[in-house]
Amino acid sequence: MVVLMPYRSISLPADNGLPETFWVRVSDAAVAEWLRERDRLRALGYPNRPPDVDTPTLRAWLPRLGELDHPYFAGRTTARPLAESITPIYTAVWHAPDRATTKVLVSGAGDGAIVSRVVIEHPSGRHPVDKVKVYPPDSDPNAVWREIEVLLMAINEAPLGWGPGDPLVTDYGDYLRLDAEVEVAEAEARAAGLLAPWVH
Repeated sequence: MVVLMPYRSISLPADNGLPETFWVRVSDAAVAEWLRERDRLRALGYPNRPPDVDTPTLRAWLPRLGELDHPYFAGRTTARPLAESITPIYTAVWHAPDRATTKVLVSGAGDGAIVSRVVIEHPSGRHPVDKVKVYPPDSDPNAVWREIEVLLMAINEAPLGWGPGDPLVTDYGDYLRLDAEVEVAEAEARAAGLLAPWVH
């Protein structure tokens, strides 16, 4: 069970010795975890502040005032109709410390097709691999999943020095929980005056 917390102000020591103040609604443990990954997340284009939502497998940031041009948020409003036609089903993520992150992203398209995508991201932000396979709507779901399982096993068994605890797996239920908590976080952030106005 996820414990919902209201937004609160916290101060953290910065590299220059001065305190940084953030408005957060995630737990102190989630803030500590974000601090450990702060430099890596910033290099990957995430906002330089704790997330607004942190579930056991997923994080999310809401576009605060003045952040709509940030790379994490830029273009998300124009891409929304397309994004709504894709339903996340399953994601597996492997980390090879200081080298790369490998992701397998399985999604459902609005017409019933299944989309399987493999992405390799370097810490620099480069994507040397980004391959997509689309299974038509009339494909046998069991055959599709068998192919995806073979892909998952091949990546998992590759001698690439994955970090401990990998892969991180997120399923459809996790995405539903994230959506529900993002809605609550958005309402709370609007009530606290933290969110930018709607862009139409």
